[in-house]
Amino acid sequence: MNRSESQDRKIAALRMLLASRQGRGILLQSQAAASWLTGARTFINLAAETSCLQVLVTEDAVHCLANNIEALRLQQEEATGYDARWVDYPWYDPGQSRRLVERLAGSSSRPLLTESDIDGELFELMNVLDAYEQEVMRRLAADTVEAVQEVAREFAPGESEFAVAGRLARAFWERGAEPIVLLVAGDGRAMLRRHPVPTDQGIEHYGLLVACGRRQGLVASATRSVAFGRLPDDLRERQAASGYVDAVAIAHSRPGVALTDLFARIQQAYEERGFPGEWERHHQGGVGGYGSRTRLAIPSSDAVLRAGMTVAWNPTVMGAKSEDTCLVREDWPEILGVKAGTWPTTEHRVAGLTLPRPDILAR
Repeated sequence: MNRSESQDRKIAALRMLLASRQGRGILLQSQAAASWLTGARTFINLAAETSCLQVLVTEDAVHCLANNIEALRLQQEEATGYDARWVDYPWYDPGQSRRLVERLAGSSSRPLLTESDIDGELFELMNVLDAYEQEVMRRLAADTVEAVQEVAREFAPGESEFAVAGRLARAFWERGAEPIVLLVAGDGRAMLRRHPVPTDQGIEHYGLLVACGRRQGLVASATRSVAFGRLPDDLRERQAASGYVDAVAIAHSRPGVALTDLFARIQQAYEERGFPGEWERHHQGGVGGYGSRTRLAIPSSDAVLRAGMTVAWNPTVMGAKSEDTCLVREDWPEILGVKAGTWPTTEHRVAGLTLPRPDILAR
């Protein structure tokens, strides 16, 4: 399957949904949804949730709407070959986009459906990746792992968290991926902060590097840690425990398994390794895809895994963390982007699978 075939599949699925809901059009306005449908980078501000491209799917056409600053760039550089009717409007009259959408959707009394109207159906459509998207995700995950591991090997003791985050950002951009999450912690901060937004603190003895890279709207995640000098036994134990919990979650990430059941297994795995209650201090991850997490595993989650979904689990045990992106398959989960021999690992035997999870790199 190629990019064009993937897009055709998505448009056909949206039109089936449109017919079932008896609507006159489906309007996609979020960065994630517009990128999912077109494969384009639909942002200007890297952190924007709202797309600079609106996509209106009707029974007989796909309309791409953008202001006159962005329209030609998007058409010629981002959504090349995308079979759509392009419409632009003056940047100084944003209200015109609403009027255009109403006109293009037709004057029928049937509803114009937005993303919130089809939230459940859109979650399924966006998160079950087709063959083309899976290959994009495989390459992205490989680049994400490579970028994080490269920086973890190369930065010097004493560099600040800011400096290491800058190295990470450069490594992602050099690989053609957008760094949308860069978390770095050194020494004491790594033991205290579960989401360590970098600071000017120096990394002297221990560093934790967390990153999410994005390409064509898809997001891959990875975490690696490094120690300079002797690795304390208690830190080694915590890393092994987080790796075990990660392996349990990965091994049971199978089609038909509910996130609530996976969450219960994660809780039990923490207890088995002697860290009961540790799950309360940080979320454990969940479904990935067109976002770092599109559904978290929590007791009230209603999501059920399907083949083609990706998951990223991130169990933490006070300074230690294990995280990679995995593809849910009919046979067994596939850990994406990890190459044997490129990083120290510990193997965990869970549910008939032997799963290597990252150790701390001793430098």
